[in-house]
Amino acid sequence: ADSGYYYSDVDSALKTGDKLDIWADLNDSPDCTDIVMEISDTSVASFDKNGYENMRRLTPKKAGSFTVKIYPRYNPSIAVSKTFTVTGSQITVPDPDPEPTPTPAPSVPKTSMTKFSSTTNAIRVNWNAVSGAAGYVVSMNDGYGWKDIAEVSSSETTYRKSGLSAGRVYTFRVKAYKTQNGSRYYGDSSADLSAATKPSKVKITKASKSSSAVRLYWNKVNCSGYKIQKYNDSTGKWETVKLISSSKDNYRISGLKKNTAYKFRIQAYTKAGSSKAYSTWSDTKKATTKK
Repeated sequence: ADSGYYYSDVDSALKTGDKLDIWADLNDSPDCTDIVMEISDTSVASFDKNGYENMRRLTPKKAGSFTVKIYPRYNPSIAVSKTFTVTGSQITVPDPDPEPTPTPAPSVPKTSMTKFSSTTNAIRVNWNAVSGAAGYVVSMNDGYGWKDIAEVSSSETTYRKSGLSAGRVYTFRVKAYKTQNGSRYYGDSSADLSAATKPSKVKITKASKSSSAVRLYWNKVNCSGYKIQKYNDSTGKWETVKLISSSKDNYRISGLKKNTAYKFRIQAYTKAGSSKAYSTWSDTKKATTKK
């Protein structure tokens, strides 16, 4: 910064970006302990906050003119003034080591799970892709709490979890993530998806008969319920007789004709939300009512 006394030896032509130290040298004043310095137009130039009792650093801000007035606070009548003109701009030297501008965190949309398919020991879940995602994290709750079970690449929107138990319900959720400058940013988890493995195949163990009814017995499996069907010889189709709860291991089909051969089968199912996962059908059980 340039400096000088407030008289003719101070250049009145300034450029924006300059710095000028203004010193008060009031020869008619007995001391300089309470000096006032004023700028007529602070939009053109201003004083820095820091300084001494008789010095202020002046910074031009834009082209224009302004007047600096200096006087002792106890005697404004002996004030002195000088007018400055600001023209052009000082060449700005770039900061050799500027502070980096923080990069805002990327937005990661929430995905949604769409469907599931299953076997007796595995479940495959599917979800919608998220634009710009670097990958996905799949979580599962087996009834004992949530655990992250897999990370899949951005090109995948499905995952198959194996090693599960037959006829059980599991809950899944998935969240997308993006990477930026070596950091990972996660979106919110999807809504939970309940999914079920298929129950094991039911085995019909025996059938007791009367002249108008047949009672079927089977080995219970882990499931939500059972579907019992009877074959209709007239239509050539299987017809559902009854849906019963998983607590049962036998059922009586009545209203049958005497001395007639019938065929039956049973299928277990497990409910997961509004969906059901069905087992394969049992082997067909043939039974003939009594005379």
